Amino acid sequence: MLLHSIQVMSDGYLLVDAPEGLFGRVKHDYEIYGVSRPERNNDPLWIKGLPETHKLQNSTFMPLTRAWQEYLFGMFKKVALANGLSDSSATDIWLKNEFRVATRGNAFWTNNHGNNNGFADYINGTNINSKPMASETIVTGGAYLEVLDNGKVYNIRGVACYAVRTLDGNQSPPSLDDFNPFFQSPVTFFATTSRREKLADGTRLVEELGPLDGMNCPFPVMGNGTVNYIPVDVLQLLPAGSPVPSPYNK
Repeated sequence: MLLHSIQVMSDGYLLVDAPEGLFGRVKHDYEIYGVSRPERNNDPLWIKGLPETHKLQNSTFMPLTRAWQEYLFGMFKKVALANGLSDSSATDIWLKNEFRVATRGNAFWTNNHGNNNGFADYINGTNINSKPMASETIVTGGAYLEVLDNGKVYNIRGVACYAVRTLDGNQSPPSLDDFNPFFQSPVTFFATTSRREKLADGTRLVEELGPLDGMNCPFPVMGNGTVNYIPVDVLQLLPAGSPVPSPYNK
């Protein structure tokens, strides 16, 4: 991916020029529903924020093989080192715990297929004689996706959708060399939390997901094959040449 310039946004996120093609940004809950995820769910007031999840239309659970788990852990580590943590055994111990938190059964990505559901966590060495954990084909608000077929609209089980690119979970993960810990790509997103707090402009606060203590929390856009679909009312198409947007709203 050829990047031409980098700017720093007010929230600290790096804004980078887009490659050629058609791309879209997954809308935040306040843009779709007018409220945050906890408000939309009518959750108790003590629940201040929730993952801002959107399943792709052909979402399925894909096995998190050793290679895919090592890829996720490697992304976490690149983020940590890029934010000044030392490449040490202490950092690895901390990252293994953050990996465990991010892949537990009640986490958005592994959803009842996590390390505490009896599935194998190869990073922490638990349940290694069981089937591997699995991840859903899911993204969060603010994700930056590549739109295929020139934005053609497909009818997927009665829902108008765009086709978007995904990583094929049946294949080996890409090289970690292609992952930049400072900005999203069309195949990696930084997970977001939708919060109740109302900002001065009437929108809602959207910040980094909890694991990694406020750093970008990356996940691959991974599914069964290289194409999936997302409802048109969830994805904002970006004008040609638009920079890669921040996933946050602060």
